[in-house]
Amino acid sequence: MPAPIIGMLIFLAGLFWHTCADAAEPRFTTAADGARIAYYAPDIIRGVPLLILSGGPGTDSRYMRVGGALDRLAASRSLITFDQRGTSRSAPSNGTETIAKYVEDLEVIRKAAGAAQLDILGHSFGAYLAIAYTAKYGHHVRRLVLVSAPPPRLGDLVQILPHVYPDRIDAWRAKRATLGDNNASSDSAIFMSMEFVTEQAYRNYLAAVSDHRDNIAVNNSLRRDMERLDYWPHVRSFKQPTLVVHGRFDAVVAPSNAWRLHKAIPASTFKIIESAGHLPHVERPAEFLEAVMPFLEAADPAGGSER
Repeated sequence: MPAPIIGMLIFLAGLFWHTCADAAEPRFTTAADGARIAYYAPDIIRGVPLLILSGGPGTDSRYMRVGGALDRLAASRSLITFDQRGTSRSAPSNGTETIAKYVEDLEVIRKAAGAAQLDILGHSFGAYLAIAYTAKYGHHVRRLVLVSAPPPRLGDLVQILPHVYPDRIDAWRAKRATLGDNNASSDSAIFMSMEFVTEQAYRNYLAAVSDHRDNIAVNNSLRRDMERLDYWPHVRSFKQPTLVVHGRFDAVVAPSNAWRLHKAIPASTFKIIESAGHLPHVERPAEFLEAVMPFLEAADPAGGSER
């Protein structure tokens, strides 16, 4: 079956999931500082689960399922997702969010799920968080998939939005300055329009996330913390097989960031998704799966999965 048809079927499956997403009941665990963290996992964890880390920070994690790629992955392995502090059903933000707290949130989720090891797939900020978690708890990480990943030090980020979208960037900056801790996703429509290569993909995505709420205050808090951190020394010593995936025309996090990250991680491979922007798993789900599924399946025992 041609890839465009496969991609459309996957996207329609994702839209179906989105209509049913609110029916999924979260589980709750308690962070070290007493904050309640909501996570979503199957009743029985089979083998090594795939922990999904969404971007933002402060973004409704359900956006990761739009397009259907993750639901295709969920058909063959156990997936765990979670709501970041200040979003959805996790504890409200209080202005003290740090990367260290987020890392510990992931660790209590791992323990609550009863998983000795994790495969981790992180998108954008989620990829940065995956790096931070692996830097401390690498003995619990089997494989990494870093999608649209920023560099391990925020100050090294190459972003080309002003060069590609000079007609939109000022409007977005003005709009962003008005946002706080409870915004409709439509408030970020200008920004989202810069994440996609094709107009139709953007329109489909905007419709799919119409009921999401995002938290720019959390985003601001975490960015301040990220500005003082440097994980380059850590990634250079990562032992985990790592797949670095990036959209060719990502203006939010330029592909050069991903290439440099790939060159720093010893056991990494690099995959560019053509005709995709910052959300390749949404915009080109079939091509995304063609890269990710064999990489994850390579860790399964010969003759069958670990599940």
